Amino acid sequence: NRYDGNLLKTYDVFDCSLNVGNNNISALCESYDGLLWIGTDKGVYTYDVASDTFHFFSVRTKDGIMIDDWISQILQDPTGNIWIISPPVGAFRYNPEDCHLVKFSAGSGVSAQTGNFECMCLRANGDIWFGTNGSGLFEYDIKTSILRQYLSDKNGNSLEGRNIYALCDCGGYLAIAIHEEELLRYSPEENLLSQIDCPDVHYKILRALLFCDGHLYVGTQNGLFIIDNDGTYFHETESALYPHGLSDNMIYSMFCDRDGGIWVGTIKGGVNYAPQSGLMFKNYVPGDAQGDISGRRISEIQKDPDGNIWISAEDGHLDVMDSLGTFRAVNFDADNA
Repeated sequence: NRYDGNLLKTYDVFDCSLNVGNNNISALCESYDGLLWIGTDKGVYTYDVASDTFHFFSVRTKDGIMIDDWISQILQDPTGNIWIISPPVGAFRYNPEDCHLVKFSAGSGVSAQTGNFECMCLRANGDIWFGTNGSGLFEYDIKTSILRQYLSDKNGNSLEGRNIYALCDCGGYLAIAIHEEELLRYSPEENLLSQIDCPDVHYKILRALLFCDGHLYVGTQNGLFIIDNDGTYFHETESALYPHGLSDNMIYSMFCDRDGGIWVGTIKGGVNYAPQSGLMFKNYVPGDAQGDISGRRISEIQKDPDGNIWISAEDGHLDVMDSLGTFRAVNFDADNA
């Protein structure tokens, strides 16, 4: 589907010249020349906007290997190379200028336990980092074209045998999502691995990571976690009381657009969009517990000189919220006695 800000248009990914197509799409990447790279469960297609045509990517390596299996991720590095991960096969680097395709494997004898490439991310310096399903991290140095493995840090904390499902560059560190385990941070400069301080996010199905505008977004099967650098976090979940929240708790993918808007793809609830990445709401829902707001149909909000927030409702309630976020219902008879 393509959304232009007004209308949604649906396309069939089909190469008319080869008579092949696939609408089971698992990865997208727009290259610098405007070409859209599309990963499916049976290889890669490209879409040319100018000609409105799809083409199956049939380039092979020097050993005759073609990418014709499930694709988990596609990205482009600063030099223009297209990187493609097909977990059952390996990682591939494609140079559009000379049409040269190179395969990289995590099982190169560098570890006793080898695993496939699962995910990747691009760092600000242009290097590509890969996560595997048992062989730790790999770094591709864009200057030297050398692939290095990082299986443990300087303190002996190991990634061996752990399934790295998602990887994200957060500036000073890499965020690492271990499938059904912990959310970790790795500092390449310090060679230090540690747990991210957000107790509620660990030991869940961690599916997607995104860093935008100073916030780390963590997509899980239990909603969306938004973590700040100071350790504070917000947990967004599907709620019948909040129709403008998530449409589904099971998050599959995320994307930050040019305007800083966050797109969240779910498994059963379609796609969600938040216009600004830094815009987060805390909900105060009417309830019967002490400290809850009592009014429902809010008519007016004002702040007094002491910093208290006064909230009136058309259903006959008046609440005052103190600096701690605690509400007190104002009883006119009792307060005027």
